[in-house]
Amino acid sequence: MDRKGFLNRFVRPVLLVFIVTALSWAVYVLSPKIPSFTLYQIVAVISGIVLFISLGLGTLYVYYVSYVRGAGLLERVLAGLISPVIWMTKEVVIIGTVYSVTEAIYYYLNPVHLLLLAGVVADMGAAEILGRHRLRKGRAAKPVFSAGPVSAVVLALAWIVVMFAWGLGVHHFYIFQEGFKALFGFGAGL
Repeated sequence: MDRKGFLNRFVRPVLLVFIVTALSWAVYVLSPKIPSFTLYQIVAVISGIVLFISLGLGTLYVYYVSYVRGAGLLERVLAGLISPVIWMTKEVVIIGTVYSVTEAIYYYLNPVHLLLLAGVVADMGAAEILGRHRLRKGRAAKPVFSAGPVSAVVLALAWIVVMFAWGLGVHHFYIFQEGFKALFGFGAGL
């Protein structure tokens, strides 16, 4: 495996996904200011889809590119987590304008964030398999399928299916609310 410089194996893939995520979020948030309702709807839908894809599959791209460019396991994991964690932190900061710091930090455990993290784990497992497959061609390398990446994909996808099958995550939100009330009382919004 050719080990590229830190800029090529870490910064560039992370920055690309981060920029796409940030821009699509900004366009989505600002789209209601478009005077034409039809144009607003089109822009909101397109930017929302791009945001969803960049959050849901950005880690797949970042992890894979980092892997084939020579990043180690910890570096790949960190690279894959940057955009999702920044997005989750942005949400926590927004919540922090209404709730206390500890209540806002608890917001990391909301069902949407847990679904995103499950998707990130699945992305990392799949990207590991794809990276091994690519690097295996013509070389003696790690087996393409092994317990770690396959388990990551299967368990993360199982968690996503369970959340959706169990009331589209609504029941998980009730658990989240009960945890909030147990830790903080009824709070401002509950």
